[in-house]
Amino acid sequence: MTDAARRAGFVPFVRGVRYSEAEVESFRRAGEAALARMRPTPAHDVLRVYGPDAEANGVRLTISEANATVVADLLTVMPADVLEIEVNDIRAVTL
Repeated sequence: MTDAARRAGFVPFVRGVRYSEAEVESFRRAGEAALARMRPTPAHDVLRVYGPDAEANGVRLTISEANATVVADLLTVMPADVLEIEVNDIRAVTL
């Protein structure tokens, strides 16, 4: 298969990962449960996107503003190197 890929012009590569797919999914579920416990609080309002990120070999969190409570709660259920955080404060604009 590697030879066929090279002949077709593709360069095969192997990327090592720290966590298995099952482990990342386990971290994602644990984080989802932690976020659900926050649901009725203002801290939960900053959440935009949450889910697995295969390229980062972890869980991606996109929030609208830096929120130490959200991050601290997630870090109680997963290792810090699993959580990738993006702060995106773009607000919707209607024309």
